[in-house]
Amino acid sequence: MNENADRTVLVARAGWRSAEAELFPALIADPHLYQRTVEAVRLVAGELRSRCADSRGLLEQRGRAEEVVAAAAVDVAVPPPVLVAVASALLDREFAAERGERDRRRAIDEARAAGRAWAAWEGPAEISELTAGRSVAIHVPSGTVVTAEVLAWSPAEPYLLRVDPPGGGPDARTYADRNEWLDAHDRSRSAVEAHWHEEAES
Repeated sequence: MNENADRTVLVARAGWRSAEAELFPALIADPHLYQRTVEAVRLVAGELRSRCADSRGLLEQRGRAEEVVAAAAVDVAVPPPVLVAVASALLDREFAAERGERDRRRAIDEARAAGRAWAAWEGPAEISELTAGRSVAIHVPSGTVVTAEVLAWSPAEPYLLRVDPPGGGPDARTYADRNEWLDAHDRSRSAVEAHWHEEAES
């Protein structure tokens, strides 16, 4: 099962991020303690990484907070369960980034092997199937990334289209109408392909 869809991981992730959101603002008034805590979190995250290969592995360490903190050899006035939760939030993001990069590389390799110009590694390959979340695809020959996303927090213009060419600034726009967004997506991909062909022939 995909970790992003694993309910147990989702619930734990919310707890980790809540602990993170509560801890650091409370320490801002004491810069010395803040820095010591940041370093302690980094060390605890390192200890967790030595024990876990993915975010599910972090779940197994929740009941071993005292052991993990002792192994990390940190001494800071923050309860071990809180340190482990905050370190888990940090490591969970790192795991997600690494997983995303592996998925991206695999999608590109598969697209090249199949002779496809586009490789999608997040969300549906067909944008018409996207009703929530996002779809991310890369134009393999040029490296341009096209992201389409449904923004739940923006009811007025809930449809986002973003084009990220390599070495250039992104072009991001939002749309109120789904059909207009779908058409803009298709035009953007066609424009990316046409531009690459022009560059390749020049």
